[in-house]
Amino acid sequence: MKATCFLAGLCLLLTAQLSSSVAAETPPSVDAIIEKYISAIGGKAAVEKIKTRVMKMSFEGGGSTGDYTEYGKALRKRAWTLVADWGEISEVVDGEKAWTKNPDGSVREKTGDDLARALREADLHWDINLKSLYPNLTYKKLAKHENSDAHVLESKTTATSVERLYFDVKSGLIVRQEGEFIGSEGSRIKIEMNYSDYKATDGVKFPHTLWMKFGPEGEDGFTFTLKAKELKNNVEVDEAKFKKPTE
Repeated sequence: MKATCFLAGLCLLLTAQLSSSVAAETPPSVDAIIEKYISAIGGKAAVEKIKTRVMKMSFEGGGSTGDYTEYGKALRKRAWTLVADWGEISEVVDGEKAWTKNPDGSVREKTGDDLARALREADLHWDINLKSLYPNLTYKKLAKHENSDAHVLESKTTATSVERLYFDVKSGLIVRQEGEFIGSEGSRIKIEMNYSDYKATDGVKFPHTLWMKFGPEGEDGFTFTLKAKELKNNVEVDEAKFKKPTE
């Protein structure tokens, strides 16, 4: 009888420990991860107050240096220009269409996956619109990012593209983003971005250092770093900034 009671008690104890272990390993829900992120950057109300943004950053990559300037306007208008010693490149998103102006002066209109991605990235309220911008977000894994753990969420944004967002377990902030999509010229493009040095402006945290690598799948790609020098919200931005570039 005592042996039976002992075994029964042992079974209950092991079951409780196993249940506790399984519960500890159960990842948080997608909603919980996103809510923690929004709270970490300053909250939904603070983000919604931002109607325009002007940002100036330094550029370093491929042995070159330069200056990057970006203008954003709610909801999906964005214009940026990169000036380096090898020339100038720019991109404009007017809310419906998007174009890239190359160093040789030619202008290319974005299409397909490339256009869809440009429109997502141009959303000034991107941080609080993740669930609508990235449909069917699913939890993929717990991954290592540098010296920390990160929850990885994945979205198949189109039939031929996928996006992954890495949320730091402790801070809740997005520390990495990966994307794979078909470029406007037909090749499959891979993009990796690391975000760090978050600082608050007008109550909203923004990463002040961006490391990025992109290029056709199977190739080494181009790597560069952008560091914020100036960031201003809710300043006057000329609507002409978002018109199609001229050749």
